[in-house]
Formats: sequence, C-alpha cells, structure tokens
Amino acid sequence: MTSEKMATLRKMLEALVELNAEFLRKHRKLAGEDYPSIYEVAPRYERSVEDVWQTIPLCAESGVGDVCDLACWRVAELRAAGYEDVHPHVKVTQMENGSHWTTVQVRVGDVIEDPMDILGALGRRSVTLTFGT
Repeated sequence: MTSEKMATLRKMLEALVELNAEFLRKHRKLAGEDYPSIYEVAPRYERSVEDVWQTIPLCAESGVGDVCDLACWRVAELRAAGYEDVHPHVKVTQMENGSHWTTVQVRVGDVIEDPMDILGALGRRSVTLTFGT
C-alpha cells in the first residue's frame, strides 16, 4: 500500500471514529447513560463485500461489522471513556504469494487490541488485553 493510500485510509478511519463519537455523545445526552460497549453488543465479524462502512447504530442493528466498523467503534468508545492516545491501527501483512492482507486494529499507546479477534471472528480462543469499558 502506497503512503498516499495509507494516509487516505487513516483519514477515512478517523472520520468514521468521529461519526461514532458523535453518536455516543448524543446517546449519552438523550438517554442519560453510556451506549453498551462493543463487547456487550457483540456484533460478529463479517467481511464487507461492498466495502461500505457502518456507524455504531447500523453495526448494532445489523449484528455484523467489518474490521473497520469494529475498530472504529472501539476507538470511539475508548476515547469517550477518557483514553487519549487511541487510534485505528492499520496492519498490512505481505503474503507468500506477493499479495497483501490489510486489517484494522486499535492502538492504545503501545498496545494493540483486535476487536475482531476478541469477538471471536477467527474462530479461535485468544487472550487479548482490553482497556476500559
């Protein structure tokens, strides 16, 4: 992935985080309580065929999300909980056949959290550090 494509992807991810943060603020104001955590709602991972990203309410309603949906939801809720150094983390892995596998995780300081993995999308047990809510 070129540096220009990576920069564009990061900006798009931050835009989804901001939409999610706005939803969380509005929900708290209107409902008087925090929206349930991604791990309470527990949407399942589903690879997006159309590459259409979903905000928190759409993801929760459909019960599924892709890596971008899940990571941006988690980043927004951690920021709402007061964590400051939280960002979407784009991980690009070169495959043996020369292709690339791109996934999005959550970076909290120097620690990486993978909501897709935590939610069991890969069908294996995993112990991953989670933060806050």
